[in-house]
Amino acid sequence: MLNKNNEGKELLVPLTSPMHVPGKLHNVEHVLIDVGTGYYVKNENEDDKDFFKRKIDFFTKQMEKMQPALQEKHAMKQALMEMMSQKIQ
Repeated sequence: MLNKNNEGKELLVPLTSPMHVPGKLHNVEHVLIDVGTGYYVKNENEDDKDFFKRKIDFFTKQMEKMQPALQEKHAMKQALMEMMSQKIQ
């Protein structure tokens, strides 16, 4: 997304978690990154790529950890739905 072709394109800028306002991408070389708890860091484009790659890797690992538990819960839900259906009949 942060390349010269996207400069001037419209995007949604987060003000708070549920509220976003329309904006335009003015400068793709220097951007502000929300690092959490209300803190922002001004970064160069290459640093941003590394930061987001680490974030993506972190979230991917977290999703992989959660997937077996979610599959087990889904199977339990299906069994419960079948049992409820049998009792209703």
